[in-house]
Amino acid sequence: MLAVVLSREVPILFQKVSRLLASLYLLSSSSAEFSFEYDGNELSASHWVSFFHQASLGTHISYHFISSLSGKHISRCLSDKEVTECTEATCSSCMVPEDLDLPRLAPDRTEDLVQFAKEFFINLPSSTIICISLLGGGLNQLLQELMHIRSPVCAWVLISRLNPESQPVATLLPVDSILEDMSDDSANRSSTGATQVESFKGPWLCPWGATVVDEVAPEFKSILEESYASSSTPREDTTESRCLWWKKRKKLDHRLGIFLRNLEASWLGPWRCLLLGEWSNYKLPDSVHRKLVNNL
Repeated sequence: MLAVVLSREVPILFQKVSRLLASLYLLSSSSAEFSFEYDGNELSASHWVSFFHQASLGTHISYHFISSLSGKHISRCLSDKEVTECTEATCSSCMVPEDLDLPRLAPDRTEDLVQFAKEFFINLPSSTIICISLLGGGLNQLLQELMHIRSPVCAWVLISRLNPESQPVATLLPVDSILEDMSDDSANRSSTGATQVESFKGPWLCPWGATVVDEVAPEFKSILEESYASSSTPREDTTESRCLWWKKRKKLDHRLGIFLRNLEASWLGPWRCLLLGEWSNYKLPDSVHRKLVNNL
């Protein structure tokens, strides 16, 4: 808990600490080898797993907002000619006003973390929240050692489901590499079609650099790269070039659909039910049933 408070001002570190705690709390709920202290009266292990999981995903949004507030404060100090009086300590204290309640930020003291987590679950929106993270690298190796897994695991997918009307649900699933699908037309990637397209935007730059996604799902990066290349206009605006352009785009959509279906079946399996939302109208199934009966 102390690590969460100490790392709250460093977004990248806060993300890693929260993700680690979410994984360890999940293992502690099913293993007797080690256990964590938590408020068992109101907050269970699944509460802490989902709380730290969402914190690892939402910290960037909060701290981007804080950076914006900090920049406005410095600008105001410069305009008011109060630079000499505005020290680093005072800037950090007045960076966030007391009446401003930023979401998903850790408290200043470890003693307030339990109450902070309780208020988070009380203030959840009415809609279902689903958090998904792919765990690899050192955390993957740590999880394998803690669970005494001998067979190699490429990565882990951490899924947590939050709803204000029910108990949070969290699970940790092993991930196998999704190999490139060579069925249908995926083997015949239109290299000829690529010659018909000229990119005026330069080479595609991967937004996430290099992550575990490239190891377990290289097909996803390949699809995005080809989608970027095919988004440029054809060299000649003719009926034939337009048909070739649409044909390639449809092939990419088909490849993406196959990839997502393979990913869902391989990684989630029966746990894909966690991705379902709530009924928008509970009376709808009964009304549909009566309508079908009347139309028979």
